[in-house]
Amino acid sequence: MSKIENRNINRQICMDEQVYYDLKEGLIIRLMQMHQVDHEPWITAEEARSLLRITSQTTLKKFCDQGYIRVSKITEKIVLYNRPSILEFIEKNEKQPK
Repeated sequence: MSKIENRNINRQICMDEQVYYDLKEGLIIRLMQMHQVDHEPWITAEEARSLLRITSQTTLKKFCDQGYIRVSKITEKIVLYNRPSILEFIEKNEKQPK
């Protein structure tokens, strides 16, 4: 049998209904974690810039200095940004259609 023919063989996995639902729930939780559906309230500068669709660290710092975004300086090198305040900043700056 060639490799192409081997790919066309159907295989089935049989399992108990509860095992199926447990597997399904575990998969959903894993996918949510991978896609950060359950967001942490404090994020890194890289994540903050990505959320704001900016590349400049200077612009991010300016937004924080002006009080638009909450920031927490854990150590000299560890700075975290508050995701809800970033989302609120984005919402406040939404342009309404004329």
